[in-house]
Amino acid sequence: IEYGQNAVNLTPEGHPSRGALLCNLSKYLCAILEREGKLSDVNQAIKYGQDAVSLMPEGNPDPDRAGFLNNACLGLSMRYQREWKLVDLNQAVEYGHIIVNATFEMNLNCLCNLGRSLSMRKKRDGKLDDINQAIVYCQDAINVTPERNPDQTQRLSDLVSSSECDTQKRESWMISTS
Repeated sequence: IEYGQNAVNLTPEGHPSRGALLCNLSKYLCAILEREGKLSDVNQAIKYGQDAVSLMPEGNPDPDRAGFLNNACLGLSMRYQREWKLVDLNQAVEYGHIIVNATFEMNLNCLCNLGRSLSMRKKRDGKLDDINQAIVYCQDAINVTPERNPDQTQRLSDLVSSSECDTQKRESWMISTS
C-alpha cells in the first residue's frame, strides 16, 4: 500500500498511468479490507477508485474505465455491507449499470458485482425489479464463464442467492394477496 501511495504521489496529474495506479491502490485496499475489516481502508479504496474514474470522462471507450468503475463499485458495496448507507449501494449499482450498458468488452467480475449489488439492494428495499435484474446478470456471468473455471462456484452461488431472494419475495407477495 505504501509503495502504491508513493507511486500515485510521484505521478503528476494528467499522466496516462495515474488512473491505473489509483485503480491498483483501490484494489489493494479492498483486499486488505476483506482480510482485516478496517473501514478506513474501504474509504480510501473508494476515494482512489472514484479518482481513477474521474480521470476518464464518461463515454470514454477505454476498457480500463470498466475496471476503474468496477473497483469503485466493489469498494462502495463493501462499505455498504458495513455501514448500511443506501447511497453507497445506489452508487455501486449506478457504476455497474454504466459498465454493463457501455460498449466495453464485458468483464465477468463487473456482471457479478452488479448482480450482487442489486441483490443487496433488493434485500433492503424489496424491489422485485432489482432481483430480476440481479438474476439476469448472474445468469449472464455463468453463461460466459468456462465450465471448469474456479470462479464458476461463486457465480452459481450468487445466482442461487438471488433466486432465493426472488422466491421469498414472490411467496410473501402471494400470501399477502390471497
